This record gives sequence, structure tokens and C-alpha cells, in this order.
Amino acid sequence: MAWNIQRVEADKALEKVNNKPKEDVIVAVIDNGVDYNHPGLKDRIWTNVGEQGLDAEGKDKGTNGRDDDGNGYTDDVH
Repeated sequence: MAWNIQRVEADKALEKVNNKPKEDVIVAVIDNGVDYNHPGLKDRIWTNVGEQGLDAEGKDKGTNGRDDDGNGYTDDVH
């Protein structure tokens, strides 16, 4: 799962600030990804071996527009 709602801690914080029972609040964190070519990451970041190499047509599995490893995600190399 790429996201998680931290409801318990948010509820406690709201009760302290408002001095009244909590109200439903949703907080979102939006991220634009990871630079997997960064010198500090490129040799350490996880790589999906099922999306590496060439497919039967000689195309790069990482960019061929297919879910080569059958996990439900297309070209999910990192």
C-alpha cells in the first residue's frame, strides 16, 4: 500500500488543540517519485528482475508497455 491513514495520532492531536472531541480529518502526502539515477540510490534501490532484459520481440521489458512479470503493474522496474 502506498498510503496509510494515521487516524489515532491525528485524533489525539485534534482533541488537544481544539479541547473538544475530534472531527474527521484526512491528511494527504503527495510525492512526485524517486530519482533512481541519483548517485546515492542507483546501486541500492530495489529493481524488479521480472521487468528487466528483453522480451520475446527483443524489446526492453522495462519500457515495452507490458506487465511482463504478471503482478498487475506495467513496466514497474523500480
